[in-house]
Amino acid sequence: MRNNDRVGQAARSYCRFGLWIIAGITLASLLMMNVMQSFSLMNSLLASALFSLVTMFLYGIAWKYVARNYANSLSLFYLAGSGLRMIVAGMAVLIVYFLVPDYGVFRDFALIFVAFYIVMLGYDAYFFARYEKNNIKV
Repeated sequence: MRNNDRVGQAARSYCRFGLWIIAGITLASLLMMNVMQSFSLMNSLLASALFSLVTMFLYGIAWKYVARNYANSLSLFYLAGSGLRMIVAGMAVLIVYFLVPDYGVFRDFALIFVAFYIVMLGYDAYFFARYEKNNIKV
């Protein structure tokens, strides 16, 4: 299998499994809201899921481009991509902090958002560590 085929397949797997993880977290949260009969967190949940989806797909596209064209720079990409995602996530939380007047609503949003962020960070670390381990050329 050529390297471009392997990279494309890995990028598709990354996006597919990431989509399943985000959908699973969202559905589990919706189930909890339904059981508790409290739907006040719906906007926070949808915003967090949307942010996770967008950043996951953008990260996957950027990773595929770097892996195909600049394979020797992947370690720098992992560092820069994760740092950029953290900065964007921090800006998103800060924007919500200034837009939402109620501290309780902001706190709930921040907790849900951080939960999504940590789960996706763990998924990224696991997926790409496994990819790099299996793709080592000696």
